Amino acid sequence: MERKRGTTVAVVAALIIAVVSLGIAFAAFSTTLTINGSATVQATSWNIFFAPSKADEKSSTPVALTTDNITTTGTAASTQADLSASTFTWAATLKTPGDSVRYTFVARNTGDYNAKIRSIVAPQLTCEFADKTTAQTFCNNHVTYGVYKDAACTQPVAANDTLTKADGYATYYVKVELLNNFAENGSDLPTQNVNITSNTISVIYEQDGNAVTTP
Repeated sequence: MERKRGTTVAVVAALIIAVVSLGIAFAAFSTTLTINGSATVQATSWNIFFAPSKADEKSSTPVALTTDNITTTGTAASTQADLSASTFTWAATLKTPGDSVRYTFVARNTGDYNAKIRSIVAPQLTCEFADKTTAQTFCNNHVTYGVYKDAACTQPVAANDTLTKADGYATYYVKVELLNNFAENGSDLPTQNVNITSNTISVIYEQDGNAVTTP
């Protein structure tokens, strides 16, 4: 009996030693993997503005356009033309049928995103004679006014026109013209001054994720 008990104790002891040995063996193969890292979100800019030329920088103070930026025909004259970073202001005198004044400047994009025109408010004219009576019919028939992207002023600036990032630019032309389409006997020529004012033209740019980055 004692001998059997001794054998049992020996077997239990052997099992305990075996289990402890397995624990030691598994501990020897334990591995810890560590991943470290960091990231920085860089500052970016959205910077679209008007300038006299593609080489000029943004200015908050209105800058007078030079004669290089103003083209007149006939007896037309520009009496005011200046722009700041976000606003262009002009004034002109038209006298003879066929007179026109064209102003040239650029829209620049020096920011970090491609941009496109989301919308543009179409130019409209309000006209009245010197005696304050309406001259809207006269303007509708004989005066044109618009913002164009070609020197001939045949292609209006429109939605989805793009400016690429990092100094992309587009040349703008603003033109007002007294058409040479009056009756041969001059019956529809004005007998008093016609005062013309334009509404505010808003060109709204937004980020364009589809534009090709060329600069």
